[in-house]
Amino acid sequence: MYADKITDSMQRTIDETYRRRAKQLDYNEQNNIIPRQIVKKIQRFNDVSIHESSNVELIDSLNSEISDIAAEPVAKYMTKKDIEKTIAETKQKIKKAAKELDFIEAARLRDEMYALQKIAGNA
Repeated sequence: MYADKITDSMQRTIDETYRRRAKQLDYNEQNNIIPRQIVKKIQRFNDVSIHESSNVELIDSLNSEISDIAAEPVAKYMTKKDIEKTIAETKQKIKKAAKELDFIEAARLRDEMYALQKIAGNA
């Protein structure tokens, strides 16, 4: 917290934070718990390096990757209206994933949406 003066409500909040922290540390010590950082595997979507190819080649490779992501066999048999409905649903899923800070899922859905848009343009 940043302020020129610590108000009573701020002091109560600070005191409560310290009380909870002390209680947690006591609990951890009594139960031999050592807090550890969460370790997750990092997923990589694109291994394409900008330095390895020209812009045209990069765009072509990304477009081919995007077209591989979407469920093309299903999308090929969908009407343009159905594809547009699926795109709208995917946009909602992207917003939900971003709101939940699940950016990996949001990026995956974005790529799927782009692929569906590409298919819709060809339909």
